[in-house]
Amino acid sequence: MKLKTLFVLSFTLLIVFLIYLSHIDKKVYYVALGDYQALGVTNEGIITYGYSDYLKDRLKTNNKLETYLIGYAKDNARITDVINDIEQNRELKIKSRKQTLKNALIKADLITLSIGMNDLFYKIGVNHNLEQLNYNELYYHVDEMMEDMEKLFKLLREYCKEDIIITNFYNPTNQTYTKLEDVLTYANNRLEELSNYYDIEYIKVDDIFKTRKTSFENIYPTNNEYKKISKRIETKMNQILLNK
Repeated sequence: MKLKTLFVLSFTLLIVFLIYLSHIDKKVYYVALGDYQALGVTNEGIITYGYSDYLKDRLKTNNKLETYLIGYAKDNARITDVINDIEQNRELKIKSRKQTLKNALIKADLITLSIGMNDLFYKIGVNHNLEQLNYNELYYHVDEMMEDMEKLFKLLREYCKEDIIITNFYNPTNQTYTKLEDVLTYANNRLEELSNYYDIEYIKVDDIFKTRKTSFENIYPTNNEYKKISKRIETKMNQILLNK
């Protein structure tokens, strides 16, 4: 009789505990990685609100934000910079406490990543005559970039088993030169393939820049473009994260 009572009590406690777990207010540990897009650098060279800040605000408004880390992003970051930061376990000092990158990746429920634009347009050159570019060399450069990107994805997946979202490459100029567009399409196709392989959510943002009228020197998004990027990511975030 005592055994039966103990069993019933244990079963009841288990049910209560499971119900409790299902109603816990799960909050998001959000890490923003990458380049100027994560930081929100504008054509004026100042840091304003990047897409990551808008996402942070949305999570906070929904009472879903646990932690937001933007300090690992750098304006001029290239793919190898993020790789090195992870391998060297870069530290941030937050409220007198040290936060290592590997530990942040392990804790992260959500990582957003924008990287590769600096790699790509360093090779093109912001003042270059597009008709005089060596496009065979550009394709080779993209292949090298994708080797680095795969190394980065492997590293990220070594530490983070949760949701990762990456934005694709865009043409920052109103010069819709066919050969350049072909290179960007090739780069984005390679990026999408890698993203799918490593279970990373791939977000198209390149069409947001199709109607811009800025000069080739100004590769940074405008504040309005950052808002549009954040909306794209937010839609995917709601699908994969907030509805869990």
